[in-house]
Amino acid sequence: MWAQGKENHLVMSNMRSTRHLYDSSMKKTISILFLVFPMWLSAQDLSAYYNLLKSGERDSVLRVLPAINAQFPDNPEVLYLSGLVEKDGEKALLIYKDVLSKYPDSQRADDAFLKVIEFIYTRGLYNKTIKYSRDMIRVYPNSELIGSCVHFLLCSFNAMNRRDSVDFYVDYYAKISPDIQTNFSNYSCAPSLTIAAPQKAPVLVQPPVSKETVQESAPRVSSGEIEKKPVGKYTLQFGAFSNESNAMALKARLKSTGLEPYIHPINLSNKSLLSVRAGSFVTHNEARKVGEKLKREKKFDYVIVEK
Repeated sequence: MWAQGKENHLVMSNMRSTRHLYDSSMKKTISILFLVFPMWLSAQDLSAYYNLLKSGERDSVLRVLPAINAQFPDNPEVLYLSGLVEKDGEKALLIYKDVLSKYPDSQRADDAFLKVIEFIYTRGLYNKTIKYSRDMIRVYPNSELIGSCVHFLLCSFNAMNRRDSVDFYVDYYAKISPDIQTNFSNYSCAPSLTIAAPQKAPVLVQPPVSKETVQESAPRVSSGEIEKKPVGKYTLQFGAFSNESNAMALKARLKSTGLEPYIHPINLSNKSLLSVRAGSFVTHNEARKVGEKLKREKKFDYVIVEK
């Protein structure tokens, strides 16, 4: 009897402790259960892991990812999740492209497409960003992410100083889908694009191609003009990365230009990035001349930004 009473006491004590833990830290308890027993979730409902990522628990999700992959092989949701936790930007890009090529009709296809667009935009590949943005609008016209896609389209035109194209597409989307907010002011690309929450995702058709003027040949600049300038209003930005090693690699490449590259933290689409910048110029035209020379001779894409 004494042993049974002791056992009952221990059981009741454990129950009270468990109840207290649940009441005081329910979110933490659920997170631990998901990490220890990933098989409890269906492959279609990985919201717990996405919430952990939003909370900065990337390493925790990364540890259980092999078990999730084993439980749900060849699944677009799991493949997309593996791209989100991948720390190497180039490897993540390949994963997102795999989602698009293997599962083009999945619910994560448009998410992966936008991730590809965001990646090439932060690398300064603006013409490619424009092409991919148009492709996404054509392939997934009903996507809830169309607004963000248009955001990168406009930002790319703006980065290349193609204001006629910016005006054209701002006017076009204002007419075809007024719910989209372009967030452009004086041709300044806002950190993010917001969309009013409609009952149904906006249906957009493939946008027409604007009649863009042929850009004039960039003026030739003597080598003496590429040098460290006095403190000015403008600088050149050559890319932005979430991975520090990628930013450092670009900075090292830029040192050969004669400019003094540096890394500057920025926020784009609610995401903290490391931008790689160089030069200090008093006028916008002065910055453009140097930027065009670097683009022509060194194949560096750039955007002019204010300090």
